[in-house]
Amino acid sequence: MPAVVTTSNSVDSAAYSTGRKSNATKVLMHYMPWFETNTSSANGKWGLHWTMANKDPNAFVDGFPGKRQIASFYYPMIGAYHSGDPEVIEYHLLLMKYAGVDAVVIDWYGTHDLYDYKINFENTDQLVKRTAEIGLEFGVVYEPYINTNVENETGQSKSLAAIDDMNFLRDNYFNQKNYLKINSENAFLVFGNNYTATEWNAIFKTSGVNPRSYFLQNLTSNLSAINPTPGEFFWVNSSDAGGQKSWNNNFQGLKISGAYPGFKDYYIQGGWTNSHLNWEINVSASTLRERLSVVKGLNSNVVQIQTFNDFGEGTMMEPTVELGFSFLNELQLFTGVQYSTKELELVYKYYMLRTNYKSTVSDAKTKEIFNLLNTYKVAEAEKLINQYYK
Repeated sequence: MPAVVTTSNSVDSAAYSTGRKSNATKVLMHYMPWFETNTSSANGKWGLHWTMANKDPNAFVDGFPGKRQIASFYYPMIGAYHSGDPEVIEYHLLLMKYAGVDAVVIDWYGTHDLYDYKINFENTDQLVKRTAEIGLEFGVVYEPYINTNVENETGQSKSLAAIDDMNFLRDNYFNQKNYLKINSENAFLVFGNNYTATEWNAIFKTSGVNPRSYFLQNLTSNLSAINPTPGEFFWVNSSDAGGQKSWNNNFQGLKISGAYPGFKDYYIQGGWTNSHLNWEINVSASTLRERLSVVKGLNSNVVQIQTFNDFGEGTMMEPTVELGFSFLNELQLFTGVQYSTKELELVYKYYMLRTNYKSTVSDAKTKEIFNLLNTYKVAEAEKLINQYYK
């Protein structure tokens, strides 16, 4: 592949600058760190994002050996997992790497020990610790409403709760070299909002941070006084692609566009009827292809893929039993990486070596295979993997 020449309006992108992708658009992958198994949780129970209100992953689906009963229409190829498992983290990040993803942006519930926020925080931190080694940036998509819960449950004001979170980000994430940057600025994505512009400015000033904030689409009309002026990001929308075109034309600030493979929530089936959104977008490779085509037509510098693994809403890019690697294949075509299903399958086989075959593969050999995959030495990695994988 010839060297890629960046232009003045291109964004920071390690994969693009090294010539491993031909599309300069910076690709962010939205990631959920909230999955727990009965062996990883402190109480010995499966996490609510596998169970919702009425599913039991200890039970198996009739007619599908080894397929657990989970709260989703789709089943991860590696089965129901714990988000903090080192093997799962390597698998997910390597898949992203070979699909041309530049940064993983993590759905972040902050630092407080309430409900399942603590385990989400811990799983996020485990993921973040591996990103630089694998060559990805990382960022957070902050869920600010959780601080209302903190206020109601503990008595600490929601503003002080947010300051705690900003202090952590300042000392642990914003200062890392591979923290997500857009146009050379730390990017701070916010999903929803329950603060005024005055409150946000006070939170940032008190913590001594100055990121460029990006709020969920159509939420910045009352937040323009935030310093620096915030941008917006597009999210899965019932009005489909036309919604993004309209938003793109109407909002003139900094934008992060969006693409997704569809939407089909499991909330009614899982007993969370109050969460059901009463609309559906066909979950398919063709839906994702069309959404990515819209992004191309917008000449967007940055796109957020929604999502890597929200199984409860059926927006997952992660390989599944039902849909295989098809979504990541579409992303590979969009990013213009030199890789295909073959490399994604190798990453899957590597995960299986680390789990199902761990008794026959030494730690040293596992590390060697990881290093080969991580440095794009595909043929050498394949040769070693095939010695063990049957």
